[in-house]
Amino acid sequence: MKQISESEIKRLVKLGDKSFIRVFDCLYLRISSTNRATWNFRFQSRGKRMQMKIGVYGERNSKTLMDVSNAIKTAIDLKNKSLNGDNPKLDLRRKKFYEIETVEDLATLYLLNKKDKIRTVHILERLYFKEVHPFIGHMLLKKIHPFDIYEVIQQVLKSGRKSIANKTLHLCKNIFKLGVKNQIIEMNPAANYSTKEDAGGNSRPRDVVLSLEEIEIMFDVFY
Repeated sequence: MKQISESEIKRLVKLGDKSFIRVFDCLYLRISSTNRATWNFRFQSRGKRMQMKIGVYGERNSKTLMDVSNAIKTAIDLKNKSLNGDNPKLDLRRKKFYEIETVEDLATLYLLNKKDKIRTVHILERLYFKEVHPFIGHMLLKKIHPFDIYEVIQQVLKSGRKSIANKTLHLCKNIFKLGVKNQIIEMNPAANYSTKEDAGGNSRPRDVVLSLEEIEIMFDVFY
């Protein structure tokens, strides 16, 4: 199959008709609209066909855009890796995990995962950025200590917001639980704290009619 020229690629991207074009061996260009296109690499891993996005098309290579020549070089490199038994798509995911160094990095990953599962992730984002981020968001995960979590909860309790303290503790537990699951950290610094002893305590039994927003908060934090 004759290789498509750079000038033809430029013309097609400018035209903007939705299409999926083979540019080079294992390299494809997905055109979604006028001047918007992404590079995709196709390969096989353990007999299964796979595909991954490797960059955004640009006439010139930059930090955010990938030109034709660089896309071809990247595809050749990825193909060689796949022929050696590597899974480039899995390697890319692993690289993202390796780049997670701070509490903020881990919280961002947690909240991104939640966006795919719940509609009201903004409630969790608000809770994190108001109650957790100002105190430990900048800290390296390897430096975080259970006492840091304790201090976060105490700051909320000092303001008299017991129910928010409970929600904040559960959020911290879930954020660091994700880190342990993916072996980014070895232990969950919030694991040994409880709402009864270390946060706002158990609520007294009473009949309460929850608003829709309060119901959403309850399910988002606990599940």
